[in-house]
Amino acid sequence: ESLISIEDETFAYCTKLRKVTIKSKKLEKIGNHAFHNTVKLTNINLPDSVSIIGQYAFSGCGIEFIRIPDKIKIIQSHAFFECASLQSVENMQNITEIEELAFYNCYALKHIDIQNVIDVEHHAFCHCKKLEKIDLHYVKHIGEYAFYDASLSEDSYIPSLANIGKEAFGNNPNIKRY
Repeated sequence: ESLISIEDETFAYCTKLRKVTIKSKKLEKIGNHAFHNTVKLTNINLPDSVSIIGQYAFSGCGIEFIRIPDKIKIIQSHAFFECASLQSVENMQNITEIEELAFYNCYALKHIDIQNVIDVEHHAFCHCKKLEKIDLHYVKHIGEYAFYDASLSEDSYIPSLANIGKEAFGNNPNIKRY
């Protein structure tokens, strides 16, 4: 119950790991690649004490749902890269930045609330084929290919947008107005 950090690559390639229960209320950090390619890991509950989720921390995992702890401000690069079973990401109200390729190839992702995000970097949601609706009200910067090949169809108004990258919404044939 006194665990402070899960260091880099701690459970990387533990291909039979199915569930992780964290009882520590002091855990602050999930290191880079900590759960990389734990393909059978479908469930993990992160305590609110976590303030850092490292690069590639959950890439290639089998998780279907994750609740982001309140102290997290940035979803780091590749954090959930190729989590093909990930359907829902909850508690994103404190997130201000989503780094490159953070949710790349999360094919099953249907629900994520990024209404307070300011920066969405390149390829962040590329190939999120089930993502149909997203609130971009406060976004100022959208990187290239950020939502490429998603299924966005809702009309959206982005009053704060300062710049938008190449093909940011490319291959979303159901978009009617932005």
